[in-house]
Amino acid sequence: MFSLALSRRNAFSTVILFFFAAASVTIFRSWVRSKQYAHKYDAVDWKIADLDSRLPTNEHRRIEHISDDLTTADHCVFYNFLRSTDTETTDHEPITLALHSTINYAEHVIKHAENWDDVLSYAIFLFPRHDEALQALAMLHKCHDTVNRKVSIHLVWNRNFLIESCVSDNIVKNIATIPESLGSCDDFDIESFVEKLKEVKVPFGSYPINVMRNEARRGAATKLHIIGDIETQYSPAFAVNVRPLAQQLLNGYLGKAVLVYRRFELDENEKFPTNLRRFSNLLADKKIVQFHVKHYRVGHFIPNLQHWLQYSLNNDEVTFDNVSYISSEWEPQFIMRHDAPYHYEHVPTRMTDHQFLCYELCRAGYSYLLMTHVYNIHPGIKDGATPLEKSLGIYGLAQTDPTMRKFRAYINARYPIYQKSRCPNWKNYL
Repeated sequence: MFSLALSRRNAFSTVILFFFAAASVTIFRSWVRSKQYAHKYDAVDWKIADLDSRLPTNEHRRIEHISDDLTTADHCVFYNFLRSTDTETTDHEPITLALHSTINYAEHVIKHAENWDDVLSYAIFLFPRHDEALQALAMLHKCHDTVNRKVSIHLVWNRNFLIESCVSDNIVKNIATIPESLGSCDDFDIESFVEKLKEVKVPFGSYPINVMRNEARRGAATKLHIIGDIETQYSPAFAVNVRPLAQQLLNGYLGKAVLVYRRFELDENEKFPTNLRRFSNLLADKKIVQFHVKHYRVGHFIPNLQHWLQYSLNNDEVTFDNVSYISSEWEPQFIMRHDAPYHYEHVPTRMTDHQFLCYELCRAGYSYLLMTHVYNIHPGIKDGATPLEKSLGIYGLAQTDPTMRKFRAYINARYPIYQKSRCPNWKNYL
């Protein structure tokens, strides 16, 4: 009992120290920014060639400084640090799978590149010294044909407090020339790449999840986006199956809408189902369950599962049903157009971060259309939050009031107040 109490006390102390450290950083950043001349983006559209005359001019590779405004948080971005080489034209608009993570999860991009039938935009958040692992990532992009063809990779990091321009940051000097200084692919192998990533240590800190979701979208080269979690996997031929509906969405035939897909969790002892019949059997055996049904049901539950399954098993055409947005806690994932609202970035991770976009879509007049046939799956059935998630959640909850006040001012200024009546209340805030 004593050791348990001690461990709880140590965990609580860690959370308190993290809270005060984060608060101090926020105050210091605000003071520094108040001394600077801030734009939404740097006044100059910095090109990589501006850094060093040795670098080739490439209009797609660029560095931008995103400054604080009503919806965006201050950070730096290196777009197309590694760019897909696929230049094939198609008779349809591709759906960009927008992924994000820290660099120690980068091995998962191989699976996504092999399974996703369109292109990928992958944003990586760099903590200090993580740029040292980028050499291995660049070798993967150079030497793995599918990754090279499909995936564009963007780097995101927090700007040095005392450096006004992202281009002057030391991290840029360390990484800008990596793609041009790679060796031969003869010595490259996937196992060494994975082992290199396992050596990367991720510090206890806040991952800016909404910033990362947005940068994966901003780095996309197409007009259709789907934001994915790096560890999940999509049903076979997902992009091909939804292509007719996605083109209708793009062309405005579905009105202001997003295309929702169902999400599930899979018992870790089972293999990913390769067809709907196998999926149905695993669902019947409770080896597949709806996403977070045990952990956060109100946020992810979608009704009429059996009806959805029976239609999908017995019909070839992918269609949709309208799903009502009846709770501000509901946070589905979906396909959207490039001009749909972006995530609100002034949100601590684990503070209902995705719900801000779902609520804004409602205020903006969007409909939620649930597609048949397609889904994605996260490995493992989650029973509850991890200690780290709980710690970050405590910090996030402490920021609820100031975050919601800021969001309320933004949302009510952008969308007419009367539109609130068609959206559910958000506790005591909206």
